[in-house]
Amino acid sequence: MRVEASERSVRLWIRRWTVRRLSCICEAIVLSLTPATGKDGRRRSECLRGA
Repeated sequence: MRVEASERSVRLWIRRWTVRRLSCICEAIVLSLTPATGKDGRRRSECLRGA
């Protein structure tokens, strides 16, 4: 029982991390296509730091 619960939590963590990573990549692509000024530039740096 305990092992199954830990496996499930690990899978959820990996899925959450992957989704966050993919959204960061997509956001970086969108921001690279548009001129980065002000908030956009800051958001990109935060995203790259987190990845």
